[in-house]
Amino acid sequence: MIGDYNYNGNYINLQTDKLAGGINACLGFVKVNNYYVPNNCIGY
Repeated sequence: MIGDYNYNGNYINLQTDKLAGGINACLGFVKVNNYYVPNNCIGY
């Protein structure tokens, strides 16, 4: 799955623009000078 990150809950403080991944792991990306660069990795 790939898409915009738009979570408004109180439990996760994730500063990212796009997410790519699935149920077990995902990567977050932020936009820097017209490019998306990874800024975090979540998995278990």
